[in-house]
Amino acid sequence: RAWMDELNFWKAAGADVVCVQEAGLGDDSGDVARARRWLRQWSKHYNVDVGFWFNAGPGGAASGLITLAFGQWAHRGRAHRSWADGRGLWTEFSVAGTALVIGNVYGPASGTPQEKADWRADVAWERTECIERGSRVAIFGDTNQKETREDVSHDQRVDPLLHAWLVEEEIRDAWRTRHGALPGLTRRVLLDGRPRGTRIDVGWLD
Repeated sequence: RAWMDELNFWKAAGADVVCVQEAGLGDDSGDVARARRWLRQWSKHYNVDVGFWFNAGPGGAASGLITLAFGQWAHRGRAHRSWADGRGLWTEFSVAGTALVIGNVYGPASGTPQEKADWRADVAWERTECIERGSRVAIFGDTNQKETREDVSHDQRVDPLLHAWLVEEEIRDAWRTRHGALPGLTRRVLLDGRPRGTRIDVGWLD
């Protein structure tokens, strides 16, 4: 039911492409098969074309990346590349004769500073490689790293290296660039009588 609620929400919102992290695939081919079946059932029921790409990398039940494309965008998806560690899924779309690569990324939550730095370097390398091929790049994901005090809750800390990296790589946060005075979007739903949140953690626009 949670899957169907999510799909209905994005359909009503008019989304073209959605990147999901912590999808619960857990490197399980059975989970991927079920997700594919649910997506096909939803697509048939609402007569909406849906393209979908998965990365069910290691990391337990909270892992897994899914990139969804709706309507005309479902037919624009081309090649994709999945990182073996489950932290990156890069899908190429053909838009008005040019290539647009959507990066769906998920940073290490409890890794060491070096592990976080290595992940940022991987993202930067992938992005640079796409740009050198003549593609435009947009990156969406959860860095599991906090750029400013406004991002911090509980006992979390700001990671000063994240901001420095964004500046160095000339990556702009789309939400802060366009809607800096507004809070991020959090959608609360009830699941088995308990509130659950679906949050846009980071939107990066190249």
